[in-house]
Amino acid sequence: MKNISSILPFITVSAALALFADTENLADKTSPHAVADSIKVETSLDGTISITGEVADQNDQRWIEKKTVKIENPVWWTPETPRLYATDFFGESVKFGIRTVAWNATDGFLLNGKSILLHGACVTAGNEPLDKAAGSGVELRKVRLLKKAGFNAVRVNCAAASEAFLDACDAEGLLVMDDVSTARHGKPHPSAVVCGLDTGDIAECAYTANAADEIHSASPGRLVVYTGTASKDAVEVWKRAEELPYVIGEFVKTGIDHPGEPYGDIDFAGHRKPISHLRETLWNANAPTYVCAREPDGRKDQADTAKCGTLPTLEHWNFDDWEGTNITVYVYTRRPKVNLYINGEIVDTQNVSAATAYTASFEVPYEKGEIKAVAFGDGQYETAYLRTAGTPAHIIFAHEVFGGLEYVTAEIVDDEGIVCPYANVNISFGGDPLATCSGDLDDAVPATSNVRKAFGGRALAIYPHNEK
Repeated sequence: MKNISSILPFITVSAALALFADTENLADKTSPHAVADSIKVETSLDGTISITGEVADQNDQRWIEKKTVKIENPVWWTPETPRLYATDFFGESVKFGIRTVAWNATDGFLLNGKSILLHGACVTAGNEPLDKAAGSGVELRKVRLLKKAGFNAVRVNCAAASEAFLDACDAEGLLVMDDVSTARHGKPHPSAVVCGLDTGDIAECAYTANAADEIHSASPGRLVVYTGTASKDAVEVWKRAEELPYVIGEFVKTGIDHPGEPYGDIDFAGHRKPISHLRETLWNANAPTYVCAREPDGRKDQADTAKCGTLPTLEHWNFDDWEGTNITVYVYTRRPKVNLYINGEIVDTQNVSAATAYTASFEVPYEKGEIKAVAFGDGQYETAYLRTAGTPAHIIFAHEVFGGLEYVTAEIVDDEGIVCPYANVNISFGGDPLATCSGDLDDAVPATSNVRKAFGGRALAIYPHNEK
């Protein structure tokens, strides 16, 4: 690849999107059997597309061809509208997205001229429990898990993101900060907005109360992004991102659990933790109401002092040894009021706002049964539940297909279909799965085993999938 940095759209205000950039000044030639083997695409927000390609004939004679396409009423590429276009160029289907990126310390991060905040996740380039050569299906699932959890951006740590991962981010609408320049892929992507943090304009910092202020004071023209932020700092980090124009958002540590990093918003088997729902509520005015309980077993000090400790919250109501003991119940909601009930009896009503971090907190003497949270306001209401699970009775399976992979989630439930959170027994998956896992990163059983001990009442198996 040659002179790739001069055309990357994500380091200037330019809307150019280069899919390939290795061209040479060769004599124009013609041939009825010519094919393009190197293509560059430049786009503008008005929908004008310029394609330049190095074309070769059957005798490997090469020359430059150009093509201009006009897209009427173009849809700009954003996380909410990840529109990709395609056009034919000498038999090649060329995909592209239309968008601009810029940033400054006054307006923050600008996508298509509009200021946005990055609610992002740090991830690795690995695909555990599968190996790194797992293919496009595992990358598509990873991207969809992050999007479903409310993330609009992702930072790939230490190694270059795979081409399949970037393709998935393009298609699903996930902004990418790649620690290793995407130029090495040979194909820049509309999703790739920052190549590493060596641009000089954006400074990264782990969260401490005054870190962003100190950076801004020393270099007023620089932007700040929080990276590797811990769940215990979720509220304060986002408060500062909303208040300070030079703070463009955060990348949490980490988006999805992986070996050595049990701090994710999503566990190793793909299930969202309560902290994920808190963050989504902070970020998104349309986030659904969610209820969870604080673990009553003395982990408070550990969670408050561990550098990256996850908050000790659980999404179940099974605390058999704690009858009569007060347990803290949290409700995350964008509705202004919350009523909390236990077994049909109202416990309390609380007001909710940005000042409360969109969280209502109730102290509830534990008894088996049902916790119901009713969040309401403006003539609308939402309901969320926690229910005590009974005796394990069934295993139910949910199937999802991503490319050439089928993910099968097993849940141990009682007769009413409630997940049994402490039914951590072995589940034997049939056939020959490529890998199995649970949310327990301490499980030392090899990934290739078809028997997996459930964690939180769940386990996962991954199979090859052949579409017919």
